[in-house]
Amino acid sequence: MASPILHWIIDPICGWSYGALPLMNAVEEKFPNRQSLHLGGLYSENHQPQMTAAMRAQIIHYDEQIHQLTGVDFGDDYKNGLLADTTLIMNSIPATHALLSIHQALGHGSMLSLLNLIQQGYYQNGLNGTQYSVLAQLVLQLGIHEDQWSKYLEAVDQKFMHQSIHQTRQLLSRVRGQGFPTLVYENQSGEMNKIPIHKFYNKPQDLVQFFDQQLLKA
Repeated sequence: MASPILHWIIDPICGWSYGALPLMNAVEEKFPNRQSLHLGGLYSENHQPQMTAAMRAQIIHYDEQIHQLTGVDFGDDYKNGLLADTTLIMNSIPATHALLSIHQALGHGSMLSLLNLIQQGYYQNGLNGTQYSVLAQLVLQLGIHEDQWSKYLEAVDQKFMHQSIHQTRQLLSRVRGQGFPTLVYENQSGEMNKIPIHKFYNKPQDLVQFFDQQLLKA
């Protein structure tokens, strides 16, 4: 019998996934290592659009909805800096690569810490998390220096990354998820059920309480 766990199907360069970050952090604080992050490659392969004025306006519109529903903040450096850069190409792969490499080397807790740095840096401070040079600066905040970081990245090749994204998308399909983020509860028997995440936005303690109740039943 396995321990019950929450699965998050997310993308690091996804505003709605960023909206779920306070929920992940609240659960992690109460129940360390009882969550698993699955990265779905929102902007990968054939879908890496370049920023336009129309796209920026659409993203800002959605971000306002995300803010109203989840309470997360979108900074001025992001809205009027990063999103105003028409050379910006939406690409999830570098951040996905970074997160998978940290997970493989250091485990879930460090992966979640890096996700916080990437998403808060991107959405609050306008740091371009699609660039390896920016990611290297964020990883430094975890106390990981350049040589070590290079080794971690090298340990996760393109094949591994593609397989990981493919498995995430299979999981998304299996639970009939509609996109990112999708939250899944797996019980001790391995049965998976999709959780209506919208009920918990801006109510992280409600999700902690829900998970606590599931653990008591287990």
